[in-house]
Amino acid sequence: MTNMSFARSSTSIAEIILPVTGVLAIDDLDCLADRLERANGDEALRVLVVRSAADAFSSGADPAELASIDDLAGLSATVTRFFEALIGCDKIMIAAVDGPCTGLGMTMLLHFDAVLATDAARFSAPFVELGLVPEAASTLLAVRRFGYLRAFDLFCGGGEIDVAEAMSIGLVGEHVARGELLATARERAIRLARKPPIALTATRRLLRSTEEARARCRAEIELFEECLR
Repeated sequence: MTNMSFARSSTSIAEIILPVTGVLAIDDLDCLADRLERANGDEALRVLVVRSAADAFSSGADPAELASIDDLAGLSATVTRFFEALIGCDKIMIAAVDGPCTGLGMTMLLHFDAVLATDAARFSAPFVELGLVPEAASTLLAVRRFGYLRAFDLFCGGGEIDVAEAMSIGLVGEHVARGELLATARERAIRLARKPPIALTATRRLLRSTEEARARCRAEIELFEECLR
């Protein structure tokens, strides 16, 4: 049972509100995939704003839940469906980050078109420390965005970065005052929703390496599953 919610703020804009716990359980990934797939099939919808209902964006998956899963094939199918929905989503995606952003919570930001964050935001990707490999095609996209040395440090060093450093490497696009985050994200959504739709969608597709991301994501999932055995 997931406590994620979906709110339509207008014909062209909707919000996905992540679980208040900050944890993305396997059921949550199924729910997110469903929301993204439905959004992709909605011709009137133009922009998705993803935020949290609590003082965190997402702490990613629960390592304890992952360790307890016997059906690794089922896990891989769920994760594959979610990443396919994330990578293949044709809607503009805006993330509003206010608080910790860990693991999958951080790597999925690489697929967003705008990432807004407050001083409370902290970013980390401690996959290696947990005996896992990064996912969400992040081993491809992070190197392109941050450079190899910075990507290696984030994934293998296990450190945490603040919003200023996240902006300097290109993970965050805009630093927003904490009390203005949601309003700023919604204003950005309104502006983007008013752009010529065909030109906007086509330009977005040209800017993204979708097929490469899909291929890398599949390779990561295979290695992730091996790490859980």
